[in-house]
Amino acid sequence: MPVSMIGGKCSCLRAKATHLVGHLPAIRDNRKSRLLIQSPWFQSLYRSAFTMSNDQNMKSSFENSSRGYRLAVSTGSAATGHGGSILIGDDLHAIDEKESDVARESCLDWFDTTFSTRLNNPRTGAIVVIGQRIHEADISGHLLEQGGWEHLCLPAEYEPDRKCSTSIGWEDPRKQEGELLWKERFSREILENQKRNLGVLGYSALYGQRPIPAGGYVFNATYERLFSISSQRDMYHLVAPSGMRSVLAEQCYELSTSDVAAKEKESNDFTVFSHWAVTPEHDVLLLDVWRGHWTIPQQKEKARQFYRTWYSQRYRAFWFEDVAYQSAIAQDLLLEGIPCMGFHPQGDKVMRAAAASIYQEAGKVYFQKGAIWLEDFRKEIYSFPKGAKDDQTDTLSMVCMVVREPVIEPLDEDIARQIRDYMPF
Repeated sequence: MPVSMIGGKCSCLRAKATHLVGHLPAIRDNRKSRLLIQSPWFQSLYRSAFTMSNDQNMKSSFENSSRGYRLAVSTGSAATGHGGSILIGDDLHAIDEKESDVARESCLDWFDTTFSTRLNNPRTGAIVVIGQRIHEADISGHLLEQGGWEHLCLPAEYEPDRKCSTSIGWEDPRKQEGELLWKERFSREILENQKRNLGVLGYSALYGQRPIPAGGYVFNATYERLFSISSQRDMYHLVAPSGMRSVLAEQCYELSTSDVAAKEKESNDFTVFSHWAVTPEHDVLLLDVWRGHWTIPQQKEKARQFYRTWYSQRYRAFWFEDVAYQSAIAQDLLLEGIPCMGFHPQGDKVMRAAAASIYQEAGKVYFQKGAIWLEDFRKEIYSFPKGAKDDQTDTLSMVCMVVREPVIEPLDEDIARQIRDYMPF
């Protein structure tokens, strides 16, 4: 906030990320503002407008003779009892929070329930949030998803498809792709050095204001391929850079993959079931996605419904991670005659997704064109691993690993007999 605004009754509540040193960043900036106000230059311009109060003139909080004040707080602190005409949130996340869901969500909760409620007059006051991007679900992503905010976004290198303009008529004056925002301070040489030092993700977040580079990071939209289904549903039409290739549905086998959430709360992960066709050339075609927050009994019922929706003579298996209660769900469904298989994850989510991305880059992964679930699916996989959710990504990683390295374990003879005796609906 311009310090000249302190000259009247305007009050400012400014928040900074807590970091490891608590209040210090917020106090540091407050002190700089106070030094400027007390400088001879500033006093020569505004001395007649106000004077600083002697009884409230600290680094963390200072006030003037017109009752205007500036108070510094840190993220997560108790702002109860204090308010402001202008609230400024500056770098509300510590950089080391980028991989901590708990820390990021704690900051969002504090902003929503504490800081944003402290406007003296919600009709005339203003809230300003400033900061670099660290994650799709950081404070900036959270506010953009809410809507109703004026968004000023100026990447260091100009991107025509993200040209910024505001409601007051201002727009980014740059025209050429890659044109620098401030070449006197951040030259091309400096930015190239930063790309090498920070890596793709770090540079994209800090200088491009994208937690994920354009097109994606692990999975890349450049390699996306689509397919359509014939009106008789007996043929898949695969669109590749070399042209269209048609595959008979009866030549493909089908399977389902899953990612089952531990809890049903809206804030937790989704349960996801994905259904795939696999061509004789081992291309994987995504036919359907079901996604929701369900209780464990509902998860089982949804899994039954999903299997019944897609059951055919070409159906091979319903894959579940062989961990915790997911394995128990699979065993229950298996005893009902649903052919479930246990998937033994190797490595963490990022490692598995990286392996699947190689399959996509090789042109072996296709999504159904025009499907109602496609945009949500795209948004998630191309924002991985910085997106808010990764459940659909897990089902994609699973199918790529299953198809690339099919391992069919022999069934227990009692279970095999129950499956043989099972009469499909």
